[in-house]
Amino acid sequence: MSFWSSFKAGLAAVGSTFARSASAVGSAITRGVGAVYSAAKAVCRDALVWMADKGHAFVDRIKDTYAAVRPFLAAALQVAASGVEYVARHVPWLHAGVVVINRTLDFVLRVAEGPLARLVEAAVRWVFDVSRYIVDNYLAKDVWAQAELHRTYLAQAVDLPDIEAEGEQVLNAAATFLDFEITRAKIADVLNTAAIDDLSHYLRLRAAGKLMDLVSQKYRAASTHAELSQEEAFLVRCGRQLIAPIPSLAPEDMKNLDDLVRIKLGRPLLPLVFEELLTAWAARIGKLDGDWRRLEARLARDKAALSQLNIRQRFGLTPSEQGQRTALMSEVPQLEQQSDAALQRRLEMEKYVFAGEGLLSILEYPEDTLDAEDTAYLAEAASRVGPVIIACAEYGRAWADLKPEDQRIVSHFAAKYEKTFRERYQQMEFRLGGGETFN
Repeated sequence: MSFWSSFKAGLAAVGSTFARSASAVGSAITRGVGAVYSAAKAVCRDALVWMADKGHAFVDRIKDTYAAVRPFLAAALQVAASGVEYVARHVPWLHAGVVVINRTLDFVLRVAEGPLARLVEAAVRWVFDVSRYIVDNYLAKDVWAQAELHRTYLAQAVDLPDIEAEGEQVLNAAATFLDFEITRAKIADVLNTAAIDDLSHYLRLRAAGKLMDLVSQKYRAASTHAELSQEEAFLVRCGRQLIAPIPSLAPEDMKNLDDLVRIKLGRPLLPLVFEELLTAWAARIGKLDGDWRRLEARLARDKAALSQLNIRQRFGLTPSEQGQRTALMSEVPQLEQQSDAALQRRLEMEKYVFAGEGLLSILEYPEDTLDAEDTAYLAEAASRVGPVIIACAEYGRAWADLKPEDQRIVSHFAAKYEKTFRERYQQMEFRLGGGETFN
């Protein structure tokens, strides 16, 4: 089971498997508007999870998507990091707690057995001097293992018997800070050097980045260690799991994470990161549109040249001109086919992305903002569009292979939400420097 499927399973209180969700729409009609809409949301959630896990089979190769959106991701991460500048702004709470730290170290030196005391002392000093290991605003890769060890020693010191509460708190904060720096650096490393092979990995990366940004804001705002809490440790731990090769979070942690993100950012985690996936695909639409327009421009030039040669043929062509005419007569039909295929590809991708916007919008709509008629329509639409999108994602079914009625369902649903998506896209101010934009 993929991470996002597991994430959905962990939110069983608000979601279900697709089969149960789809059937729930029909049965819920008898239970009133609220039940209908809740069932529709469950369908949308399932469809979004499938798109997250398998969407590349229907939409595009992830390597192409990632190549198009990578400049935006790198810029977004840099925005989150630029406010750090660096340790002086990120750990004022650590420097403010130097008295507590010294007292805690004295305690550790007295009670710890073996080399732990000196290791903890070295770990604390390493945290104070961490700026020496920062390269281009991130923890240097060659010290990650060392930072992991220091984090481990700090965590071990926290478990010493009879350690004072304030000392435990500051050591926990220092250990979490190292964890935060390691995780943030690993996210940047993936963005800068690694290949992303699937959309689930892509979304996990973005989710982890958002969690680290929340922690970063808390670190910058805290003036003492007393202002920090277990919340930062929880977010960092979840971030580490999100970028792990085989991510795993307990169902309770998944639910707590979703609730916490909802409180902090006003939205659940899945829609928050899925929004960025849609904008990534929009960048690909811009690229496909550019490809089609270039083919159309070339086709127009070749057609005009062929037309001129056909006119001049009445008066005789030179051998060179005749060769050019023969080549154009072969190339123009090929270009027409290529242009038609490029346009069709762009239009198909638009339908998929706009339909995804519809599912995302339904998931985000507060139920009390819709009347009964709107609710009934959205529930019905979700119950029909969701299965088609899931089938495409699960089985890699191309648009041309869909039944005409399924194409019609998705096309109409996509048309309804095209404007909504364009507005979302504009609000996010998603632009790639020097690249195509979504129009």
